[in-house]
Amino acid sequence: MKSVISLIVFALVASQIEAFNALRSKRQMTDPNNGQPQCHGGPLTPLNGQLSYSTGSIIGPWPAGATATLFCNAGYILNGAPTSVCQNGIFNPVGICVPANNGLLGIPGMPVVGRK
Repeated sequence: MKSVISLIVFALVASQIEAFNALRSKRQMTDPNNGQPQCHGGPLTPLNGQLSYSTGSIIGPWPAGATATLFCNAGYILNGAPTSVCQNGIFNPVGICVPANNGLLGIPGMPVVGRK
């Protein structure tokens, strides 16, 4: 029974890898102007944040070298990379937006419990 389950899991993982590679190769269409791979999908927009693209367009494709910059909503701060660059047909992930006080409640003028 374990070998059957292992075989099923292996088949599922292999099919997911194949699907990912197909998607990635599809995303790497080249820009007719310079032959560089374009990005057809942007990085995922984190919760409580917004992305701004250097091209001004929120819809791809984006040329190689285009940047996506993360801006966090009021009350949130950036944790991680603020910018992603289109390279080799893909954008790298951007950081995330976390509560400015790490989700801890505080009283104005008083230190937040758990912080030094």
